[in-house]
Amino acid sequence: KGLEEGRQEGRQEGRQEGRQEGRQEGRQEGRQEGRQEGRQEGRQEGRQEGRQEAIEKLLIRTHLSPSEIATTLDVNLDWVLEIQKNLKNIS
Repeated sequence: KGLEEGRQEGRQEGRQEGRQEGRQEGRQEGRQEGRQEGRQEGRQEGRQEGRQEAIEKLLIRTHLSPSEIATTLDVNLDWVLEIQKNLKNIS
């Protein structure tokens, strides 16, 4: 009887420790993934903002057409046209 009780207690303790370790590892992995995703999203947003500023400057300061700007910067023409429309609404 004592041996069986010892086994049961050992199993329970092992399960508890395993759960705790699993939760800690899961949290740690989640934080790392979250930081990586955050950095990646930040870089993408920064690049997009930079491109938008470049498009705005080209639309304002040059005689390039929206299609020429889109081709030159390798961006979607619809996006350039949307920025152009927004600039006209602001003016």
